[in-house]
This record gives sequence, C-alpha cells and structure tokens, in this order.
Amino acid sequence: CALDKLVFSQTMQDYRTHAGIDIATVAGATVSAMADGVVSQVFEDVGMGYSVAIKHSGECYTYYKNLAPELANGITVGAVIKAGDAIGTVGESAMNEIAEEPHLHYELKVDDTYVDPKDHFTFPTVDTNYEDSVTE
Repeated sequence: CALDKLVFSQTMQDYRTHAGIDIATVAGATVSAMADGVVSQVFEDVGMGYSVAIKHSGECYTYYKNLAPELANGITVGAVIKAGDAIGTVGESAMNEIAEEPHLHYELKVDDTYVDPKDHFTFPTVDTNYEDSVTE
C-alpha cells in the first residue's frame, strides 16, 4: 500500500499513489469477504473496474476491485455478508492496472481515510520456491 509515496505504474507508465494492495492470483479466482458486513455499493470504477464495497462495524469499509462483471449470487446493495462469503471472481476490468498480472485490488477505509490493509488483516504468504516445498 503506497498511500504516502509514489510507485511506478506499469500500465500508466508513470508514478502515482496506490490506495490499496494488489493480491496476486489467477483470473477467475473466487474473491471472498474479509469480514462480516453489509454491501454498501456495487459499481464500476472508471479506472479500477467492477467493484464491491462492504461496510463493516463503525466507519470501516472494504473495497474489492478489478472483479469480473458477474458477481456471486445475492451480491446487491444491502446484502448481509459473512467473512468468507463469495463476492465474485477476479477479472481484468481495472484499466489503470491492466498491464499487471491478474490480481484483486483491495482497499480499506476507516473513518473516510485509506489505511494499509496489511495493518488490519493477516494475509497468507505463498511459497514461490516450489522445488524446496515439495515433500517426497
């Protein structure tokens, strides 16, 4: 999350802030809610593509962007969501990040201010050294 520093955008070929984190995966991977809440918005962001916002307790909102156009059944404004419920799938709809590998663009706002999601949630790590991780 680069809220206070500039990062290079492969797509835009310039430096800009990045209000979230990109979670690498494959196109079509299921996107699940990080916490319980209520769907507050279903929208198409001009630069970040198909998106869903979920309101959690207090003034906490999570934003799931770069989704495929078809959302999971029941994902509409006002729908009650439990942590782990499917929201949709990773798409390639974020024109501002289209040169990147497939990923979920994930944002977190608390009291109307973007914050680094890594400070509030634990994300699994992936062992990219396949040969060392194989057991016989």
